[in-house]
Formats: sequence, C-alpha cells, structure tokens
Amino acid sequence: MAKLELPPFLEENDKKYIIFAVKFKVEEVDIDNERESSVHLKWILESTGIGNCFWKVRVFDVQSGELDIYYSGLYLKDEPTSELFNLTPAQTNTVLRQRNPNNNHLVNDNSQGQYSIYEKVRSILRTNETVSATVKFKDDSKRTKWKADLKFFPEYQYLSWAESLESINKVASTILDGL
Repeated sequence: MAKLELPPFLEENDKKYIIFAVKFKVEEVDIDNERESSVHLKWILESTGIGNCFWKVRVFDVQSGELDIYYSGLYLKDEPTSELFNLTPAQTNTVLRQRNPNNNHLVNDNSQGQYSIYEKVRSILRTNETVSATVKFKDDSKRTKWKADLKFFPEYQYLSWAESLESINKVASTILDGL
C-alpha cells in the first residue's frame, strides 16, 4: 500500500487478502446527471476535483470470500468513516444541526425544492476539518448503492479455481443486473 501512496486501512492480522486497487482520474463532474450514484461516490468525485485522481480498492478476504470496497478521499478528521454517507434524512438533519448549525456551504445545486441529502452531507464536510483517508464503502443488504455505482466503473470479480458453479452464476448475475 505504501508504494501506491495509500494510507493503511486493513486490519493487521493473519488474514490473507487479494487487493485490486485502481486509480481513477476525474475528467468531469456533473452532480445533476449523477443522481443515481451513491452519496459517497458523488462526494468522492466532487471533492477529488477535475484533473485529480482517487483510488477505488476492492479487497477480497481469501478465507471467507467476502468482498469490501474502499474509496480514498476526504473524510471528517475526527471520524474518518463512511457513516455520514449512509444516514437517513432525519439523521442527516440532526448531524447538520450539530456539525453545521449556520448552514455554511449549504447550496441547492438545482435551485429547486429542498436540499438533498448529498447537499447537506457536502456542507457538513466542507464546514468541518477533513483528512485524506481510505475508508470502507458501506451498503445495504441488497447492495443497491454498489449496483448504482457500477455504471461509473468497469466491473471485475476475483474467481478462484475453487469457485462453485453457484458462485460463478452469482457473479454473472450481479454483473448483468448492473447493465
């Protein structure tokens, strides 16, 4: 990880991982057209800035076969996690009142209606001190956010020789669902 200039983010233990790290360059950002993407990905794209790069890292636990996704980016200094991106509207409003009571940097991008969750989260991050970190991308049990973000990235999956036909079908189904 040091060679990639990524801060350490995996637990130090005896586990074995297969890591795919891909560096993406942001060429344009149009938040209105990226409505279907996750709040987390929107923040990564906008905060990285045009012409700059961020990392998307997929980590496969060899023993359990579990997959985790990590993004490098700017996160709250006192809480560098992805929790802020997974709050309900009511929870987001509570955090907004606590961490940005004066609504600094709160901008309605399309100048219509109420502020979106993304606009509130962005104002919290812009108002509070941030730090560059690589954190785990959290999703719901149906992986809806991950599937929504698939259209922005090439899809790949680790398959070992020990894979069952069922797991290969699951991978193929996941990829086809994203199309």
